[in-house]
Amino acid sequence: QRIYLSENVVAGAALIPWDTFYLMVTTLFFSLPAITYETLHNWKKTQKEVRQLHQDKKNKVIEVKSEGRTHRIACDDIYFIESFGDYAHIHLEKEKIVTRMTLKRLNKELPDFLRVHRSYIINPDFCMAFTLDELVVKEKEIPVGRTYRDDVSEAFNHNRVTT
Repeated sequence: QRIYLSENVVAGAALIPWDTFYLMVTTLFFSLPAITYETLHNWKKTQKEVRQLHQDKKNKVIEVKSEGRTHRIACDDIYFIESFGDYAHIHLEKEKIVTRMTLKRLNKELPDFLRVHRSYIINPDFCMAFTLDELVVKEKEIPVGRTYRDDVSEAFNHNRVTT
């Protein structure tokens, strides 16, 4: 038994034995659902992981001690952190929390924040205006240190909108 294929098939391959053709077709039809199911399963798993990472980023909190209490602060609520000697002032929308932590340690715990000066860490989401010499966050002008100018320039050039 032979199956005749159309004329546009490459010369010499026009005649395929029936059992070979049957084996090719059944292999194709039976493997497609498995590949599709596996692909969809992996896709759903990947989407779930991405959603979880995004949710974790949104809900990230830090714990700081201040005046004998432990405060849980959502990272999205922090405008900027200012250093005064051994103390760090964490500026939120309606309050300021004073804690005895170094900016170096806070900077490690807040990877999405930007160190702009030896005394300041800012949340780039709340930066209203900037030059290479100063930034405006929550109506406060924050100086940019010479050491941090390249980092500030790089961080804000990625998000710059030209008019």
